[in-house]
Amino acid sequence: MIPGTTPFWSGPGGESAARARTEEVPGAKRARHQAVPGAKRARHRRQPSRPAGTKLEEVDPTNRTKIAERLRFHTSESGDEQISLEEYIDRMKENQNDIFYIIGQSIAIVSASPSLITLRKRGVEVLYEVDPVNQLCVQQLKEFGGKKLKSTT
Repeated sequence: MIPGTTPFWSGPGGESAARARTEEVPGAKRARHQAVPGAKRARHRRQPSRPAGTKLEEVDPTNRTKIAERLRFHTSESGDEQISLEEYIDRMKENQNDIFYIIGQSIAIVSASPSLITLRKRGVEVLYEVDPVNQLCVQQLKEFGGKKLKSTT
């Protein structure tokens, strides 16, 4: 190093380059990653997956069965037709004690699910829950017509 000169990596007054980068420069914009002195850092809170009051039990607990009677579902056996829970119970096998359902984004996705293989072998019909309203209702409805609702997943 040449005597009387400052190295190129030094800042004003012989400070290191890192310290020089963090000093305030009047009129200069602050980098995004640098914190503003005295400011509190914003905490990101996870937003609820659905607005408050949208659970079936919160919306209308007294009419839960009336609402469930009006729901319609595609099933593993119905094709394009939608059926009610009452129709599903009428079509159930004699030794079947539960109503089976699977939740997914589309009929194509849920019908290709590996969790349906054993139920198909047994000849059990499965409700396809692809509508968000039906999904919400079925998750809150524990039983219908004396039959428990069970997820296949």
